[in-house]
Amino acid sequence: MSDRDIVKKQQEQEAENKLFCENLRLIIENSDTILKREEFFFCEFGSAFLSIAYIAKGGPIPLGVLISLWQRGEFIDKCSHCGGDVYIIGAGGSPLSGTHSFWGYCGQCGRKQSGKKPTLGELWQPVVEMLKRYPNKPIIEKGTRPVFSWREGLKGDYTPDRVIKDKVRGVSLQELVEKLRGGIL
Repeated sequence: MSDRDIVKKQQEQEAENKLFCENLRLIIENSDTILKREEFFFCEFGSAFLSIAYIAKGGPIPLGVLISLWQRGEFIDKCSHCGGDVYIIGAGGSPLSGTHSFWGYCGQCGRKQSGKKPTLGELWQPVVEMLKRYPNKPIIEKGTRPVFSWREGLKGDYTPDRVIKDKVRGVSLQELVEKLRGGIL
């Protein structure tokens, strides 16, 4: 990846973070709609991810999972500037070193915040639990494959796998905001 590509990616990430921050209230106000519609629930954006070495497979955290955690009172902290609620959108750390951090945005003053919880588990356990509860994977019926035998060679038929249900394609953050603003629900 070239330096120009890296700079472009950083600029896109900053624009996406700004979009999220500016529309956090809109997102929270429309939580029920986001939770009900799969394409909204599985909206992913670059800063919303979990990265915990050795314990959990990291990766993106869909917006619906974040909202579910916020509604349960998890993945929320207090803003060091105004005392409002910081809606945590991502976390990372290592159980071996004990270092960890989270990041998010204050719903009141809009400032980006980062910090630590007393334990790493307070960050990763609720997220991993919710990601298991709401997987976004295709459902595939496996076909048959020939089996090799030293005596008979390949034996049996091949039938292709069949996709029963595709993975949900979540809308982009930009699409979500446009639809929520436009009332296109």
